[in-house]
Amino acid sequence: MHVAATRRWAEAYQHVMPELVGNRTRVVVSELSGRGNVLSFAEERGVPLAESVAREVLAEIEREEAEGYSFDRAEGSVALRLERRSPSYRAPFE
Repeated sequence: MHVAATRRWAEAYQHVMPELVGNRTRVVVSELSGRGNVLSFAEERGVPLAESVAREVLAEIEREEAEGYSFDRAEGSVALRLERRSPSYRAPFE
């Protein structure tokens, strides 16, 4: 589903709100994603993200998926990429 369009008018894409039937809307990030997917993914997690950083993260994901990695079911891996670009990030190991 197109994330930018869904954010503007969810009812056009979902005949019933997912929460009413025990589901939730989930933003997937992959090589097919746009900048809006990355921004929405970060927003869902309360991570402030500049558009330039979203472009960096998306380029990294596209590059790694071309090498064989898969991120569409690896939300934690995407979240780590966002976290590493946070000004408050401290590497757990030096």
